[in-house]
Amino acid sequence: MIAWFARNHVAANLLMVTLLLLGLGSLKFNIPLEVFPTIEPRVITVQVTVPGTLPKDIETAVSIKLEEAVQD
Repeated sequence: MIAWFARNHVAANLLMVTLLLLGLGSLKFNIPLEVFPTIEPRVITVQVTVPGTLPKDIETAVSIKLEEAVQD
């Protein structure tokens, strides 16, 4: 096929012009692009620091209430 295009330079130029026009035409139709797409997070990380509190107290006072709030 390359040899055929080498002998038929008019066909090769027509193919090149067609591809260029299709590429420029795709710019006109505004293909949707997003630089920063919206992503729904599936995991939430919460870090709570309360000095002088036992982990058991943090669990009952904060962790369980947060889990209930985001459960839905």
